Amino acid sequence: MTTEKRQTAFIAKVLNGLFTVITVEGRELSATAKGNLRYHKSPLCVGDEIDYILTPQAETAAQIVACRQRRNMLLRPPLANIDELWLVISLFEPEINFLQLDAVICQALQQQIKIRLLLSKVDLDNAEQARSTYISSYFNQAFKTAIISAKMQQLDTITAWCREKELKVALSGLSGVGKSTLLNTLLGSEYMLTQSLSSKLKRGKQTTRHSQFFSCGKIWLADTPGFSALDIAKFRLRPAEAILAYPDLAEFTAGCYFNNCSHTHEPKCAVIAACQSSFIRERWQNYCNFYNYIVSEEKKYVY
Repeated sequence: MTTEKRQTAFIAKVLNGLFTVITVEGRELSATAKGNLRYHKSPLCVGDEIDYILTPQAETAAQIVACRQRRNMLLRPPLANIDELWLVISLFEPEINFLQLDAVICQALQQQIKIRLLLSKVDLDNAEQARSTYISSYFNQAFKTAIISAKMQQLDTITAWCREKELKVALSGLSGVGKSTLLNTLLGSEYMLTQSLSSKLKRGKQTTRHSQFFSCGKIWLADTPGFSALDIAKFRLRPAEAILAYPDLAEFTAGCYFNNCSHTHEPKCAVIAACQSSFIRERWQNYCNFYNYIVSEEKKYVY
Protein backbone atom coordinates (compact mmCIF):
# COMPACT_ATOMS: atom_id res chain seq x y z
CA MET A 1 0.00 0.00 0.00
CA THR A 2 1.36 3.42 -0.98
CA THR A 3 2.33 5.82 1.79
CA GLU A 4 0.56 9.06 0.85
CA LYS A 5 2.45 11.42 3.15
CA ARG A 6 4.26 14.00 1.00
CA GLN A 7 7.91 14.76 1.68
CA THR A 8 10.40 17.12 0.04
CA ALA A 9 13.62 16.49 -1.86
CA PHE A 10 15.58 17.77 -4.83
CA ILE A 11 16.53 16.00 -8.06
CA ALA A 12 20.23 15.11 -8.24
CA LYS A 13 20.18 13.08 -11.46
CA VAL A 14 17.90 12.36 -14.42
CA LEU A 15 18.70 9.43 -16.69
CA ASN A 16 16.46 7.41 -19.00
CA GLY A 17 13.27 8.58 -17.35
CA LEU A 18 14.41 7.70 -13.82
CA PHE A 19 15.25 10.24 -11.14
CA THR A 20 17.68 10.19 -8.25
CA VAL A 21 16.41 12.48 -5.47
CA ILE A 22 18.07 13.67 -2.27
CA THR A 23 15.82 14.04 0.75
CA VAL A 24 16.10 16.75 3.41
CA GLU A 25 17.82 14.14 5.61
CA GLY A 26 20.40 13.51 2.88
CA ARG A 27 19.05 10.10 1.83
CA GLU A 28 19.30 9.10 -1.84
CA LEU A 29 16.16 7.60 -3.39
CA SER A 30 15.32 6.28 -6.83
CA ALA A 31 12.08 7.76 -8.14
CA THR A 32 9.67 7.94 -11.05
CA ALA A 33 7.47 10.92 -11.90
CA LYS A 34 3.70 11.12 -11.93
CA GLY A 35 2.30 11.14 -15.47
CA ASN A 36 1.32 14.80 -15.61
CA LEU A 37 4.91 15.74 -14.67
CA ARG A 38 6.52 13.45 -17.24
CA TYR A 39 4.66 15.06 -20.12
CA HIS A 40 4.57 18.65 -18.88
CA LYS A 41 5.77 21.36 -21.30
CA SER A 42 8.59 22.15 -18.85
CA PRO A 43 10.04 18.72 -17.95
CA LEU A 44 11.57 17.97 -14.57
CA CYS A 45 15.30 18.60 -14.48
CA VAL A 46 18.29 18.34 -12.19
CA GLY A 47 18.00 20.77 -9.29
CA ASP A 48 14.21 20.85 -9.18
CA GLU A 49 12.75 20.89 -5.67
CA ILE A 50 9.96 18.32 -5.55
CA ASP A 51 7.35 16.63 -3.38
CA TYR A 52 7.36 12.85 -3.34
CA ILE A 53 5.53 9.94 -1.75
CA LEU A 54 7.10 6.63 -0.77
CA THR A 55 6.16 3.60 -2.88
CA PRO A 56 7.73 0.64 -1.07
CA GLN A 57 6.02 -1.98 -3.24
CA ALA A 58 7.07 -0.46 -6.56
CA GLU A 59 10.33 -0.94 -8.49
CA THR A 60 11.52 2.46 -7.27
CA ALA A 61 11.42 3.84 -3.73
CA ALA A 62 9.46 7.00 -4.46
CA GLN A 63 7.14 8.78 -6.86
CA ILE A 64 7.46 12.50 -7.61
CA VAL A 65 4.01 14.05 -7.34
CA ALA A 66 4.71 17.81 -7.56
CA CYS A 67 7.42 20.26 -8.57
CA ARG A 68 7.91 23.49 -6.65
CA GLN A 69 8.38 26.85 -8.34
CA ARG A 70 11.90 27.32 -9.63
CA ARG A 71 14.04 30.15 -8.29
CA ASN A 72 16.06 30.15 -11.49
CA MET A 73 16.73 28.01 -14.54
CA LEU A 74 19.81 27.60 -16.70
CA LEU A 75 18.94 26.68 -20.27
CA ARG A 76 22.18 25.04 -21.29
CA PRO A 77 22.37 22.67 -19.58
CA PRO A 78 18.90 22.45 -17.98
CA LEU A 79 19.57 23.06 -14.28
CA ALA A 80 17.22 24.56 -11.72
CA ASN A 81 17.67 26.36 -8.40
CA ILE A 82 21.41 26.99 -8.74
CA ASP A 83 23.10 29.21 -6.17
CA GLU A 84 26.45 29.65 -7.93
CA LEU A 85 28.04 28.95 -11.30
CA TRP A 86 31.74 28.07 -11.23
CA LEU A 87 33.04 28.78 -14.71
CA VAL A 88 36.18 26.86 -15.63
CA ILE A 89 38.53 28.67 -18.04
CA SER A 90 41.59 26.97 -19.48
CA LEU A 91 44.82 29.00 -19.54
CA PHE A 92 46.25 26.80 -22.30
CA GLU A 93 43.79 24.93 -24.56
CA PRO A 94 41.04 25.33 -25.67
CA GLU A 95 41.56 29.01 -26.40
CA ILE A 96 39.41 31.45 -24.44
CA ASN A 97 36.35 32.69 -26.34
CA PHE A 98 35.15 35.79 -24.54
CA LEU A 99 31.84 35.94 -26.42
CA GLN A 100 30.93 32.50 -25.15
CA LEU A 101 32.01 33.30 -21.61
CA ASP A 102 30.07 36.56 -21.61
CA ALA A 103 26.91 34.82 -22.84
CA VAL A 104 27.06 32.21 -20.08
CA ILE A 105 27.92 34.78 -17.40
CA CYS A 106 25.11 37.06 -18.55
CA GLN A 107 22.58 34.19 -18.55
CA ALA A 108 23.57 33.27 -15.00
CA LEU A 109 23.49 36.82 -13.64
CA GLN A 110 20.08 37.34 -15.26
CA GLN A 111 18.92 34.49 -13.01
CA GLN A 112 20.54 35.90 -9.85
CA ILE A 113 23.19 33.15 -9.89
CA LYS A 114 26.56 34.22 -8.49
CA ILE A 115 29.71 33.65 -10.58
CA ARG A 116 33.11 32.34 -9.56
CA LEU A 117 35.93 31.71 -12.04
CA LEU A 118 38.36 28.78 -11.99
CA LEU A 119 41.45 29.33 -14.15
CA SER A 120 42.70 25.84 -14.98
CA LYS A 121 45.67 23.99 -16.54
CA VAL A 122 48.38 26.23 -15.10
CA ASP A 123 50.65 23.16 -15.06
CA LEU A 124 50.85 22.66 -18.83
CA ASP A 125 53.45 25.27 -19.77
CA ASN A 126 55.80 27.48 -17.76
CA ALA A 127 54.99 30.37 -20.08
CA GLU A 128 51.40 30.16 -18.92
CA GLN A 129 52.35 31.67 -15.55
CA ALA A 130 52.44 35.10 -17.17
CA ARG A 131 49.14 34.36 -18.88
CA SER A 132 47.52 33.30 -15.60
CA THR A 133 48.65 36.58 -14.04
CA TYR A 134 47.10 38.52 -16.93
CA ILE A 135 43.81 36.61 -16.82
CA SER A 136 43.45 36.88 -13.06
CA SER A 137 44.10 40.62 -13.31
CA TYR A 138 41.56 40.86 -16.15
CA PHE A 139 38.78 39.25 -14.12
CA ASN A 140 39.59 39.91 -10.49
CA GLN A 141 37.66 43.16 -10.11
CA ALA A 142 34.46 41.47 -11.29
CA PHE A 143 34.39 37.93 -9.84
CA LYS A 144 36.01 35.75 -7.20
CA THR A 145 38.80 33.94 -9.03
CA ALA A 146 40.94 30.87 -8.27
CA ILE A 147 43.98 29.67 -10.24
CA ILE A 148 43.97 25.87 -10.13
CA SER A 149 45.59 22.68 -11.37
CA ALA A 150 43.66 19.47 -10.76
CA LYS A 151 46.62 17.29 -11.82
CA MET A 152 49.03 19.08 -9.47
CA GLN A 153 46.47 19.13 -6.63
CA GLN A 154 46.50 22.94 -6.52
CA LEU A 155 42.93 23.17 -5.25
CA ASP A 156 43.20 24.80 -1.82
CA THR A 157 41.00 27.75 -2.77
CA ILE A 158 38.24 25.54 -4.16
CA THR A 159 38.25 23.12 -1.24
CA ALA A 160 37.90 26.13 1.05
CA TRP A 161 34.94 27.32 -1.03
CA CYS A 162 33.36 23.88 -0.66
CA ARG A 163 33.45 24.24 3.13
CA GLU A 164 31.96 27.77 3.31
CA LYS A 165 28.21 27.05 3.31
CA GLU A 166 25.53 24.83 1.80
CA LEU A 167 25.10 25.66 -1.88
CA LYS A 168 24.06 24.09 -5.17
CA VAL A 169 26.88 24.78 -7.61
CA ALA A 170 27.20 24.07 -11.33
CA LEU A 171 30.54 23.67 -13.09
CA SER A 172 30.48 25.07 -16.61
CA GLY A 173 32.94 25.87 -19.37
CA LEU A 174 34.08 24.97 -22.85
CA SER A 175 34.44 21.28 -23.67
CA GLY A 176 37.94 20.18 -22.69
CA VAL A 177 38.76 22.79 -20.03
CA GLY A 178 39.01 20.11 -17.34
CA LYS A 179 35.67 20.17 -15.53
CA SER A 180 35.40 16.39 -15.20
CA THR A 181 39.06 16.05 -14.17
CA LEU A 182 38.46 18.68 -11.50
CA LEU A 183 35.37 16.87 -10.22
CA ASN A 184 37.23 13.55 -10.13
CA THR A 185 40.02 15.15 -8.08
CA LEU A 186 37.65 16.85 -5.65
CA LEU A 187 35.63 13.67 -5.10
CA GLY A 188 38.64 11.37 -4.98
CA SER A 189 37.32 8.96 -7.60
CA GLU A 190 36.80 8.56 -11.34
CA TYR A 191 33.19 9.73 -11.33
CA MET A 192 33.42 11.12 -14.85
CA LEU A 193 35.20 9.84 -17.95
CA THR A 194 37.88 12.25 -19.20
CA GLN A 195 39.55 12.55 -22.59
CA SER A 196 42.30 14.64 -24.10
CA LEU A 197 41.68 17.54 -26.46
CA SER A 198 41.16 16.86 -30.14
CA SER A 199 44.60 17.53 -31.65
CA LYS A 200 43.00 18.55 -34.95
CA LEU A 201 40.29 20.90 -33.68
CA LYS A 202 42.06 22.07 -30.49
CA ARG A 203 38.84 21.77 -28.59
CA GLY A 204 37.40 19.37 -26.09
CA LYS A 205 35.81 16.02 -26.76
CA GLN A 206 32.42 15.75 -25.09
CA THR A 207 32.68 13.35 -22.14
CA THR A 208 29.87 14.54 -19.85
CA ARG A 209 26.53 13.44 -21.30
CA HIS A 210 24.20 14.55 -18.54
CA SER A 211 24.09 16.81 -15.50
CA GLN A 212 24.30 15.32 -12.01
CA PHE A 213 24.84 16.62 -8.47
CA PHE A 214 27.54 15.18 -6.23
CA SER A 215 28.08 15.88 -2.55
CA CYS A 216 31.36 17.76 -2.03
CA GLY A 217 31.97 19.19 1.43
CA LYS A 218 28.98 21.37 2.27
CA ILE A 219 28.01 21.95 -1.37
CA TRP A 220 26.24 19.95 -4.05
CA LEU A 221 28.38 20.17 -7.19
CA ALA A 222 27.12 19.40 -10.70
CA ASP A 223 29.34 18.69 -13.68
CA THR A 224 27.64 19.76 -16.89
CA PRO A 225 28.13 19.02 -20.60
CA GLY A 226 30.63 21.50 -22.04
CA PHE A 227 29.47 24.17 -24.44
CA SER A 228 31.24 24.32 -27.80
CA ALA A 229 29.14 26.76 -29.80
CA LEU A 230 27.61 30.14 -29.12
CA ASP A 231 23.82 30.38 -29.42
CA ILE A 232 22.70 33.79 -28.19
CA ALA A 233 19.17 33.13 -29.47
CA LYS A 234 18.67 30.45 -26.80
CA PHE A 235 19.52 32.92 -24.06
CA ARG A 236 17.21 35.66 -25.45
CA LEU A 237 19.69 38.31 -24.38
CA ARG A 238 18.98 41.96 -25.10
CA PRO A 239 21.68 44.55 -25.92
CA ALA A 240 20.94 46.46 -22.71
CA GLU A 241 21.68 43.28 -20.73
CA ALA A 242 25.22 42.94 -22.08
CA ILE A 243 26.58 45.06 -19.22
CA LEU A 244 25.43 42.35 -16.75
CA ALA A 245 28.46 40.28 -17.77
CA TYR A 246 30.70 43.15 -16.68
CA PRO A 247 29.67 44.13 -13.12
CA ASP A 248 32.94 46.01 -12.64
CA LEU A 249 32.05 48.27 -15.61
CA ALA A 250 28.39 48.51 -14.61
CA GLU A 251 29.46 50.37 -11.47
CA PHE A 252 30.22 53.43 -13.62
CA THR A 253 26.93 53.54 -15.56
CA ALA A 254 25.18 55.85 -13.09
CA GLY A 255 27.50 58.64 -14.26
CA CYS A 256 26.57 58.40 -17.95
CA TYR A 257 24.96 61.51 -19.47
CA PHE A 258 22.35 59.55 -21.48
CA ASN A 259 19.87 57.24 -19.75
CA ASN A 260 19.93 54.81 -22.69
CA CYS A 261 23.71 54.89 -23.09
CA SER A 262 25.09 51.73 -24.71
CA HIS A 263 28.57 52.47 -23.29
CA THR A 264 30.13 51.76 -26.68
CA HIS A 265 30.48 55.19 -28.37
CA GLU A 266 28.35 57.88 -26.74
CA PRO A 267 29.81 61.22 -25.57
CA LYS A 268 29.95 61.80 -21.82
CA CYS A 269 29.85 58.05 -21.16
CA ALA A 270 31.20 57.39 -17.67
CA VAL A 271 32.10 53.79 -18.58
CA ILE A 272 34.28 54.82 -21.53
CA ALA A 273 35.91 57.53 -19.43
CA ALA A 274 36.77 55.02 -16.71
CA CYS A 275 38.21 52.40 -19.07
CA GLN A 276 41.62 53.85 -19.87
CA SER A 277 44.04 51.48 -18.10
CA SER A 278 45.19 48.32 -19.92
CA PHE A 279 43.15 45.52 -18.30
CA ILE A 280 39.94 47.44 -17.84
CA ARG A 281 40.18 48.89 -21.36
CA GLU A 282 40.49 45.39 -22.79
CA ARG A 283 37.41 44.36 -20.81
CA TRP A 284 35.55 47.35 -22.24
CA GLN A 285 36.58 46.35 -25.77
CA ASN A 286 35.29 42.81 -25.16
CA TYR A 287 32.09 44.31 -23.75
CA CYS A 288 31.64 46.28 -26.98
CA ASN A 289 32.14 43.09 -29.03
CA PHE A 290 29.55 41.30 -26.89
CA TYR A 291 27.07 44.20 -27.12
CA ASN A 292 27.41 44.43 -30.91
CA TYR A 293 27.08 40.65 -31.28
CA ILE A 294 23.78 40.67 -29.38
CA VAL A 295 22.57 43.55 -31.57
CA SER A 296 23.36 41.53 -34.70
CA GLU A 297 21.77 38.33 -33.37
CA GLU A 298 18.64 39.86 -31.81
CA LYS A 299 16.78 39.97 -35.12
CA LYS A 300 17.05 36.16 -35.35
CA TYR A 301 15.05 35.57 -32.16
CA VAL A 302 11.85 33.62 -32.72
CA TYR A 303 8.97 34.00 -30.27
